[in-house]
Amino acid sequence: MTDHLQHFPDGSHSFATWTLLQEGAVPVLPCAVPFGATACDLAPAIQSLEQNEPGMAVRFVELQLAAIPTTHADHWPLSLILGMLHVEHQHGNSAWRVLQTALTCRSSLKRGSVPAGNFTSTVVQASLAMATIALSVRKLTTAEQCASDAVRVIQQNPMAFGAEVLQDVRADAMTVFAAIRLAQRRYHEAETLLEPAHDAHRQAGDIQQCVVDLILMADVEYHSGSLLSACSLLYDGERILTEDFDPARHWRHRRLNLAVRQRLRRYRMASTTSISRLSWN
Repeated sequence: MTDHLQHFPDGSHSFATWTLLQEGAVPVLPCAVPFGATACDLAPAIQSLEQNEPGMAVRFVELQLAAIPTTHADHWPLSLILGMLHVEHQHGNSAWRVLQTALTCRSSLKRGSVPAGNFTSTVVQASLAMATIALSVRKLTTAEQCASDAVRVIQQNPMAFGAEVLQDVRADAMTVFAAIRLAQRRYHEAETLLEPAHDAHRQAGDIQQCVVDLILMADVEYHSGSLLSACSLLYDGERILTEDFDPARHWRHRRLNLAVRQRLRRYRMASTTSISRLSWN
């Protein structure tokens, strides 16, 4: 029975197309909201996300954005942050509209007006955020183009992207690309990207992204028909959230915990349904 449960090559088990925004589900963003890309104090928005109140985070950033002119250096990265928060709030169309406005603002800025910090890192974070926003409304060509832009910058500046404590943007790029491949039903390619991304995030100490990788890996297994493998990966994520996360320090803890639990319930239900079908046959 176990062998049949793990895979359904004859199509007897139906799996819906993977989407970043699913009705009633907590979105799992393949990269974190780039709060550090702007000099604005966004602590209240981060705290709202810690309390699983993305709507409050959206409102705070909207007020911050309204208070600065479109020519200000922080306007462009703040717009991207707002777009990502809209995705967290399951408002993909709002995120897409914000992105279109933000692109217009960015085109009027010169390179020197980008907020202080590593320019190449800022460009990569912006490209990954744009890819995530495009993915949320299933504009997969745009998402792939933005992710490719991030990869190109990384390849052109290899010395600027050594693994840092709690961050590895190279691995973030692989995770975003994997999410795009997952949406395209290219499951094997998604898997080959997620495995090294997970290893790199673990080495960098970015346990929040480690859990994201495990969730997406579970989605790959689920949509490939391997229910038991999907649940096993989610159990690994649940263990990390329980043993290694500090809710006071990791602002994505509650959101990721909810995402893992929602998927476990859905996958267990799918497993139960599969077993029931096999027992009747």
